[in-house]
Amino acid sequence: MAADSPSPLLRLNLMGTGNDAGSWGINTNNNLQIVLENAIAGYQAVSITSASQALTASNSSSIDQARAALLKITGSTGTATLYAPPVSKQYVIYNTLSGNLTLSNATANNGTTATGGSTVVIPTGTIVTVWSDGTNFFSQNTFLPGTVALGNPLAASSGGTGVNNGSSTITTAGNVTFAGAFARTETITGATNVTLPTSGTLVSSVTPLSGAVTGTPSSSTFIRGDGVWASGISGPTGPTGPTGPTGPTGPTGPTGAPGPTGSTGSPGPTGPTGSPGGTGPTGPTGPTGAPGTGVGVSFNSVYSYVVGQTITTFGSTTTISGGAIAAYSSFSSIYNCCVYQISPGGFTSLSGSWLFMGDAGNRALFIRYA
Repeated sequence: MAADSPSPLLRLNLMGTGNDAGSWGINTNNNLQIVLENAIAGYQAVSITSASQALTASNSSSIDQARAALLKITGSTGTATLYAPPVSKQYVIYNTLSGNLTLSNATANNGTTATGGSTVVIPTGTIVTVWSDGTNFFSQNTFLPGTVALGNPLAASSGGTGVNNGSSTITTAGNVTFAGAFARTETITGATNVTLPTSGTLVSSVTPLSGAVTGTPSSSTFIRGDGVWASGISGPTGPTGPTGPTGPTGPTGPTGAPGPTGSTGSPGPTGPTGSPGGTGPTGPTGPTGAPGTGVGVSFNSVYSYVVGQTITTFGSTTTISGGAIAAYSSFSSIYNCCVYQISPGGFTSLSGSWLFMGDAGNRALFIRYA
């Protein structure tokens, strides 16, 4: 009678012919529940306690780590290598270690000696699907047909930009450096705008190209389409900018030297005539003169005289001037006074000892002093 034996891949209990009378139900349930169910949908938390650790592997009578479909790797170890049995198997693994987890096949169950085949490195904090052929581990997919949609932007550390570029504009979350001796070809058929920074270094160094490129490269030259370094031409003068605000008032400058004396201005107009002064005080009374001898004169007729005519009265002569004069009336009193001649409308002084009195009608009285 053949003995029971484990299957090579999942370690199912293969019962020998005629064996396990009365235990077939138990063995079959173990094969289905412990082995097959865990291999298809079983979950195991694997605590890493050393840098090299093996997944536990047992026969159908107990649950182990190596048969589980889903593994969560935990522990305080920074990086570690986890060994699986040398059989074909698929795993979904979540690495929660603080460092990378390396998957490798061991040469025997529960061993930590590597087969020397390929391994898979799972970064910290990531979930991957892997599979093994018993000697080598592989990532589940290296090619995705059709369109691939990611729930979050692909990180720069994984070859992405780390930024959502849904508008077809490529934006990076940091600096981009192109390095290496690789051919680079860019074909642009549409309108192109390039916005450069206002500060910083655009070209730090220039290495002349051998072959068709001629001229001397520098920070003030550019390479033309014909492969020649040439100086750029000045563009047109830009428009005048707006006038800036008025600056603050400067301090007062020193006082300048006196200027030359200007020419004398023309005389100003004559001011208005002042008001008459007050009447002066009355002078003292002069001495009394000697009494004169009066002569009475009587005129009973009217005498008419004209300018230029000479009048002889009481031994004296007077030439009339200023207009015609008519004299009439009679007086018996003579006063010591001057001689006046009347013109139409007023009196005029005459020489000699005469008294002439008249009115606006050219009528007058001549009185000769004795």
